[in-house]
Amino acid sequence: MADKDRELEKEYWKTMPLRKKLRHFAEYYLPTVIVLGIIASFAVYLLVTIFGPHQKSVMSAVFIDGYLDKAAKKEMKEELRELFGCESKYETVSLEDGLFQANSRHMMKLSVQYAAGDLDLLVGPPGEIEILEQQGALKPVKEYLPDLFPDAADDMYGVPLTGAARFEALKTGIPDAEAALLNGAKNGENAVQFIRYLLEE
Repeated sequence: MADKDRELEKEYWKTMPLRKKLRHFAEYYLPTVIVLGIIASFAVYLLVTIFGPHQKSVMSAVFIDGYLDKAAKKEMKEELRELFGCESKYETVSLEDGLFQANSRHMMKLSVQYAAGDLDLLVGPPGEIEILEQQGALKPVKEYLPDLFPDAADDMYGVPLTGAARFEALKTGIPDAEAALLNGAKNGENAVQFIRYLLEE
């Protein structure tokens, strides 16, 4: 009986006007198609999220109390990707600016990034470097740049950047800027390379 009904429905479908076909489809099949589409989209999203390519930071630097010139920043990021030997588009260099000491939310964000281990290097005015130094968050310069600063004192944590051509090209406006390597930096070697890159003539 069911087969006969199915055959009758097929015959009826063939003679049905287009508008009626669309209404019939919308009433009986569209909800199912939508639900299946949502399930399939969610499944694809999960597969891509779990098994797909993920971004990997190769160096992350934050600039406190200043903004970077957009064109110079873009060019520098490309040069750094080449310097660090990045082969995949998913390997990222982060140069974050626009964070200010006077803004408590900015400083909270910085603290969260540091606690999560998402920061390698900080560039800012001496006052900010000193605060982080007192918190034990920075590595002494003599430990990672002994060749450039052989006479560095034990309590020297910031590398002066004033007058360094590559740094000046960023037009940050940071007064008496210093770069400091964070303790436990995941990409410490690249961060040190970045400081050397900024200091090169």
